[in-house]
Amino acid sequence: MFKNLDDASKKLLNNIPELEGEGWLLLAISDSGEKIASQIAKNRKLPYKRLHIEPVHCPKNQECQIAVVTELGNIQIDTRLQDAFHLDGEDIENLIELTYQYKLLPKLKKKRIQKFELPQDIEKVIIVDEAIETGLRMEGAISTLTELFDIREIYIAVPIIPQTIFEIFEDTVEEIFFSEKVDIYTGIENYYIEKVTK
Repeated sequence: MFKNLDDASKKLLNNIPELEGEGWLLLAISDSGEKIASQIAKNRKLPYKRLHIEPVHCPKNQECQIAVVTELGNIQIDTRLQDAFHLDGEDIENLIELTYQYKLLPKLKKKRIQKFELPQDIEKVIIVDEAIETGLRMEGAISTLTELFDIREIYIAVPIIPQTIFEIFEDTVEEIFFSEKVDIYTGIENYYIEKVTK
């Protein structure tokens, strides 16, 4: 368990080796991930950026995240949940469009006007978050990097990761840096003493 994000950042740093060569970037994909990325960036003297990703919730169950949409319009859908809630493609598209227009865009206008871009000299990206729960947010980030920016050398850095999620991503990325790996993930609130904002 971590006291807070600062504590998680310090422990995660201990598990990130010295990074060789140039062209590195830290990419935060949540508010908490941005706090962790900023600490790592300061320690390792690396640049970092933020990619905003918004969860799309099922209308029948607001606790259920059925998809994610990135600020660049990249979409990842949990097809198992889509089938479970009997939502067709048009239903999902409408939910995603509403989420993008009325949740994600207003946040972007408050925080940043310019469009998300990567510097041309970036070749290696470490995606940073406070944890990985379902993996949808991480999949959204990875597909954005590969499809829109042709980044092929991708790493993940998270303080805590479930074993099942680790197994999903270990063959997708170059390496996963983490502090703790758990067999059964029970929710972010159970691993941080202080409340974490996603």
